[in-house]
Amino acid sequence: MKLKTVYSFIREMRIKHWVKNLLVFLPAFFGNALTDYSLWITLIFVVLSFSLMSSAIYCINDIHDLDKDRLHPVKKHRPIASGDINVRAASAFSLVLILLSYSFMALAQPVHLVNSLLVLSLYMVVNLFYSVGGLKDYALLDVALLASGFWLRLIIGGTATGVYISEWLHLVVITGSLFMGFGKRRGELRRSDSRTRSVLKSYSSDFLNMAMYVCLTLTIAFFALWCKERGTTLHNGTSFILLVPIFILLCFRYCMDIEGESSDGDPVNVILGDKFCIILAIIFAVILAVFLYF
Repeated sequence: MKLKTVYSFIREMRIKHWVKNLLVFLPAFFGNALTDYSLWITLIFVVLSFSLMSSAIYCINDIHDLDKDRLHPVKKHRPIASGDINVRAASAFSLVLILLSYSFMALAQPVHLVNSLLVLSLYMVVNLFYSVGGLKDYALLDVALLASGFWLRLIIGGTATGVYISEWLHLVVITGSLFMGFGKRRGELRRSDSRTRSVLKSYSSDFLNMAMYVCLTLTIAFFALWCKERGTTLHNGTSFILLVPIFILLCFRYCMDIEGESSDGDPVNVILGDKFCIILAIIFAVILAVFLYF
């Protein structure tokens, strides 16, 4: 196999987007379980499993949207749309990725193997209905299904490790995912037309702005309630609620990024494209870790 062909298959996997699967670590992190190093191998294999499954879904979606992608100024350069990978090879590749995904989930030896496999299967089915089943053409349902992918990552993180997930954390991830989903649609509305994504005909900038910031407000409120649930003060007198202003600043920085006319609203591109946002996220994570573990 030529090196160019190998590179095309790697590009098709969209490895950059695997960063989303780090959500799998959230239940163990927030549940003070990351000091149990036996869980790390399980979580790493679960992340790999979800990453391979998401790559398979991207591949299937690109096969299905081949004609529309060729009309898009950016998507036309994807390996399948550009012709670097033919449809038959892409189909076989997606099947291999799915089989590898299930294999890694079994190797992870999660606490609840059957439930973990069911969550992985549900993630695949939901995304297939979204991509191939045409549900992405229905306004609101399309964003809800996108958000469900993030929520399922959170759920499998708890299922695989047996760690309890706070109700407030569930709501933070759900509303935060909806916020990013509506932001992505707004970015697409600015940059694309209905030939490449027909659901955009059902959205307006005013509606998407309203939906985004309602969800953002709820995300901040739910995170504050999680901080309150953790307890009023730590041993040194420091309150978890002090994390809320930092969280607000992080959210506002993200908002500044997606307000730019050049932004496509894709969460991964937004976060990885802003060094200050990354630094702020690391500072927030470090302070939270100190509060939780030290």
